[in-house]
Amino acid sequence: MGRAGAVGDGVGAVLIGARLLRDVMRLCFLMERTCAPYPKWFGTAFKRLACGSDLWPTLERALGADDWRGRERHLVDAYETIARMHNALDLTEPLPGRAVNFHGRSR
Repeated sequence: MGRAGAVGDGVGAVLIGARLLRDVMRLCFLMERTCAPYPKWFGTAFKRLACGSDLWPTLERALGADDWRGRERHLVDAYETIARMHNALDLTEPLPGRAVNFHGRSR
């Protein structure tokens, strides 16, 4: 997303950002051991997840960001939330709770 945005490909950056956001949402379904529905009901079902009310505003801000930097900032917030969710599952060694950088760029 950042590389596309940095070269002026705003449409490409939006598409990549939306795909990353969808991946975050799908990961939440997996972590909550719930099957993700087909696209028509995807957002509605996501909001019903335990994490839905916490993450939904962040995801909306990411989608509504004016540029890739804003989108990235909100996606980092979402990534930090799902890292905490992952750590609570106690499946692996804990992930860092705070993002240090995002693809080599400081937050």
